[in-house]
Amino acid sequence: MKHKILICTTALALLSTMALADINPKDGTWKAEIDSNNVTGCPSMMKSMISKQSMKPQSKKVDFSEPFHPRSLFKESGQLKWKKTGTNKWQAVMHQGGGGMNVNIIWSIDVVSKTKMNVASKVNMKLPPQMAAMFGGSGECKASTSGSYNYIGN
Repeated sequence: MKHKILICTTALALLSTMALADINPKDGTWKAEIDSNNVTGCPSMMKSMISKQSMKPQSKKVDFSEPFHPRSLFKESGQLKWKKTGTNKWQAVMHQGGGGMNVNIIWSIDVVSKTKMNVASKVNMKLPPQMAAMFGGSGECKASTSGSYNYIGN
């Protein structure tokens, strides 16, 4: 009986380790898809600008580093410091301020499988009262985008 329990315990430990192993996405062509894009409290001029900056539905060829790192997917994010926040989860944070305006942006990536990655971004801008009054909108502008990258082949 002790041997059966030991074998079952060992098998469970092995399976849980495999389930928590980091996933390396397939090299090839990936397509970005937007699920939602919400902008609130922003002046109309900024709303348009933020919407244009969100993830664009496009396809691109990607050769991923091993082990996976978000820079492989977002080469233009070279200045960002990506931090691993869990198994197959990454996050980058950017804070900027000046002239009474503060901007915080958080990007997140969750590698779901070798063929799918969920992505999200959140932007929070605090506008000086004079700017909010001049351009309209509230003193706090928020935007969130969520979507995914899906593997479509070589």
